[in-house]
Amino acid sequence: LRTNFLKIGKWVKREFLVIDGYALKCGRGGPRTPQFQHLKDDLILITMVHPNNPQKQISFRAKLTPQVLEYLKSMILWLSSSNPSNNNIALIGPAGSGKNLLAYVLCALARRNLYQMSFHADMTEDDLLFRTTFGQEGKLETGKQISENLEAADDPEGGIAIADEYNKPRNIQVL
Repeated sequence: LRTNFLKIGKWVKREFLVIDGYALKCGRGGPRTPQFQHLKDDLILITMVHPNNPQKQISFRAKLTPQVLEYLKSMILWLSSSNPSNNNIALIGPAGSGKNLLAYVLCALARRNLYQMSFHADMTEDDLLFRTTFGQEGKLETGKQISENLEAADDPEGGIAIADEYNKPRNIQVL
């Protein structure tokens, strides 16, 4: 991925995201796909639906540094493997180091849907499969909807799921 390709490339029609010869098939995109806009040189603007509030949008800038491109290249190499067990990547690092941002950039560039599930101390096994709703369709009652995990697993184009904070001791028991 070169910055001059970002400037002249027709991103809407591309079939593959290619970085240094490593390719990942792009999706068609959808309502959960972060959008990006090339600002200048190696800087892009990512716009996406807020993970906790679908009525809000958030935007942030991402710099495609050589290190970020190396991480993306490694992720593309892993995800494009013909081995189906290579569909999972664990990004491990301290808080604020850019793990989620890296996943957002990959989703935006490869036009893949993003599914984000934040784990918490009171999470149960049921929470992995369903999320509790209240007031859906104008009804003042609780209900259940399929969780982000199941939606991601069912995405025909290979959506990308983020399991945030899954590594906390209580959350590991749920898995």
